[in-house]
Amino acid sequence: MKKEKSQKVLLSGIAMVVLFILWTVAISLIDVQPIGPQNSSVGFATLNGFIHSLTGVHMAIYTVTDWLGLIPLCFILGFALLGLIQLIKRKSLFKVDSSILVLGAFYIVVMAAYLFFEFYVVNYRPVYSR
Repeated sequence: MKKEKSQKVLLSGIAMVVLFILWTVAISLIDVQPIGPQNSSVGFATLNGFIHSLTGVHMAIYTVTDWLGLIPLCFILGFALLGLIQLIKRKSLFKVDSSILVLGAFYIVVMAAYLFFEFYVVNYRPVYSR
């Protein structure tokens, strides 16, 4: 029973990675038009432009979501501190809880992906000059 569950989790994880790759390729190739900032190309431009025309630009909401993005960083620092305390007390990396180590590795992968997409921009949001 446990093996079946772990196989389902693994398959769903692989499926999510495949869907992520397919989505990234799709926004790079489908309906790309220069409607972004400084005439940059935007994937799914018709859909993005339509949604943008409905919602517009609200810098207050952008600022709030920007600050709310710091909350996950507090959790990351908390778990990093927990792992550091375990490392200091137990005096060996191998004696730190495996779940903390896996979580740390996951955070490193997420940060690497974030940095990659900061430098390699796949898609911009639409911005129209008025």
